[in-house]
Amino acid sequence: MEKELIKKDYYSVGSREDIVVSNSSLSYLQPEQGGSIQKFLSFFDKQVEIEENKSLENGKLVHLYAEKPQEFAVANVPRPDGMIASMADEFYKLKNNLSSIEDLNNVGITIVSDLKTEKGRESENKLTLAAFEKLASLVDKPVEDTIRLFRLSRIRTEVYKSYKEETLINKFISDCILYINELDQLQGKIPLTKSTQEVIEKVIASLRANELANKYFNLSGLFESNLIYKELDVYFEVLGIKCKAKLDNIYVDLENKIIYLNDLKTTSKPLSLFKESFEYYRYYRQIAFYKRALYHLLNLNLLGEGTVLENIQLKDFEVKCQIIAVETTENFECQIFNVDQYLDKGREEVVSLLNRLKYHIDFNVWNQSMENFLGKGIINLIPDDK
Repeated sequence: MEKELIKKDYYSVGSREDIVVSNSSLSYLQPEQGGSIQKFLSFFDKQVEIEENKSLENGKLVHLYAEKPQEFAVANVPRPDGMIASMADEFYKLKNNLSSIEDLNNVGITIVSDLKTEKGRESENKLTLAAFEKLASLVDKPVEDTIRLFRLSRIRTEVYKSYKEETLINKFISDCILYINELDQLQGKIPLTKSTQEVIEKVIASLRANELANKYFNLSGLFESNLIYKELDVYFEVLGIKCKAKLDNIYVDLENKIIYLNDLKTTSKPLSLFKESFEYYRYYRQIAFYKRALYHLLNLNLLGEGTVLENIQLKDFEVKCQIIAVETTENFECQIFNVDQYLDKGREEVVSLLNRLKYHIDFNVWNQSMENFLGKGIINLIPDDK
């Protein structure tokens, strides 16, 4: 039997004033991944956690398609290439929810040039306004609304920061208008290219062919005796810091008293190289973070709430953490990897990063790194062997 908990709007939780940490946001804080406290804060300036552009590669499209294929449609116009695609998706979403966007009115509509000469500024402003007027006519919105929609989409997705506004508007028109119109035609359905649809269907077939993966995700509807959760949003705290996690799959094996925490990954690389990807992308940190979220549910006995398991102490069950990986090329091989031996490493990294964030919160230091603050402007470089 499948179980759903009440979900909040997961991707709109958190701001600079009310930080809610996800595994994705930890990457912006991790120095070894080029992160910093400034990058971490900029993540929240988007006011919405944008899902990765390569949705297929993190398994989300596969999961959604397996559950509700009727919510998808094959699009005649492909999604634009590059960063502009995320801006197009955000623009479309905002365009169809104008009345519910609280921060839309905070976006200015004044067109200002930074050119030095008055004549140059006047000319550039006219070109920018003309571009906005053209975009407004193409999306059938008033010019002022269009300016706000365009600017808020750009702010939230942080695309092409160095582009002049008029240049980006014209690029948006040439690259995205047909795609946005196609989304209107699809009436809210999720667009897929024919080739992407074929890959997704082959991935799902591979999952069904794998006995364990088929059981965990209940893709054939044959395993109703055990409790299964999919795409579960969890809100919890670590070190007094608010956190959130979206868990792909939880499978409760009642007979053997084991809870399987499964995360679905798709990869274009051979599965023989998956360990390399696992370490490079720090999936071990993600799984450790997710396991902490799961224990929050278990300790409060929330996982079985409202089910026949309500009076069973699920916190006493053994927890096993696994990644279900599927190739998206050639043989579409499916393999299940147990990652329990990486959990200590993952936990250490999670705690280290949250302690780093806690330091910034406790000392109210947001304009420099912890190392720079502690060293009073000097950072000591230390060899790895010391």
